[in-house]
Amino acid sequence: MTVVAETQVIEDGPRNFVVHLTATLGSADSETTVKKVDITTLSALTNTAQKPTKLALEKIAYSTENFQVDLFWEGTPSDLILSLPANFSDTINYRKLSPIQNKAASKTGSVLLSAATNLTKAGSYAITLWFRKKYE
Repeated sequence: MTVVAETQVIEDGPRNFVVHLTATLGSADSETTVKKVDITTLSALTNTAQKPTKLALEKIAYSTENFQVDLFWEGTPSDLILSLPANFSDTINYRKLSPIQNKAASKTGSVLLSAATNLTKAGSYAITLWFRKKYE
């Protein structure tokens, strides 16, 4: 079986970006540092045409089956945002404390994902990410 992945943009406004990621992976399949959010494709401010340069993660809702998912800020080197444990579901809201900022060196502003099933079980994930756009 091959990886069947989908990316659905829920909101791409001047301030917020919300995306829903899903995938089904067969046994022994993987996604390795796949770009899931490409900041260069996000909409610009309508009054200035300025594109966002950074994102801050404000909230995440996720469910994983049979494997761990790692999210990274793209950079040189890329910086781990979160590791989502296998066979787990949760919603984490960072808005009240502090959104997760991109601390990657030589950052691009994009988000990468890595996931791999074990050799005997297929798996899946569903992840919704809420970001705040930043313009600098």
